[in-house]
Amino acid sequence: MTTSGRFAGKVAVVTGAAQGIGFAVASQLLAEGCKVAMLDVDKAALEQAVESLSTTEARFIPCDVSDEASVAEAFASAAEAFGPINLLHNNAGILIVGDALAESSVADFDRLMAINVRGSYLVLREFIRRLRADDRPGNAVNTTSSGALRTAPAMTAYTMSKHAIIGLTRSAAIEYGPFGIRVNAVAPGRVDTPMAAAVTKPGGALEKVAPRPISRMADAHEIARTVTWLLSDESSFTVGSIVAVDGGNAA
Repeated sequence: MTTSGRFAGKVAVVTGAAQGIGFAVASQLLAEGCKVAMLDVDKAALEQAVESLSTTEARFIPCDVSDEASVAEAFASAAEAFGPINLLHNNAGILIVGDALAESSVADFDRLMAINVRGSYLVLREFIRRLRADDRPGNAVNTTSSGALRTAPAMTAYTMSKHAIIGLTRSAAIEYGPFGIRVNAVAPGRVDTPMAAAVTKPGGALEKVAPRPISRMADAHEIARTVTWLLSDESSFTVGSIVAVDGGNAA
């Protein structure tokens, strides 16, 4: 694997790394010299993903981001394998498209909040705790969604969960920016990943949204390039920002 050195000597944790955006980000970080702990709840898919990368600089670590102990154990394993963690892509999340608000399911709501909100909170909290314990700088990127900027029918709970990540990003950025810890978020639009299939298929929820300036779906690597820019020193004056990578959907 060719390395450019932009992330040489860095250690990253990427959650939701078995496929889609998380896998694309992990791949790019590895290609640019980073060591990457790839976390996902799907152990079999994660192991297969890591094996496909053919590098000793990646480790797969099963993790349920909604479980506090699982998150702490995963970070401990990452640090044991590679040393102090500098970077985080807080990406794990799910998408459930159900019914309009009045007919929606509390079970779906609770699952979305457990993974998208509680999970993002627990992962970012663990990352920042470790940085502060050693008085080290660091850099985190949370994954929200253009759905938090412009929603669609039958996605109330999902939209709420992604709004929460914007609040998490801005609050953490203000609290920890003075300590050299930058926190930003990326807001992808429609991306060609397995998770997006429910809303992008014919008759799916996003057919009811007005056309975007760029009508095609994004490739996961297009999102990864923005995430890695935010994780790099090239974005050194970008803090607490929500960067839309959505083909103009939010516009």
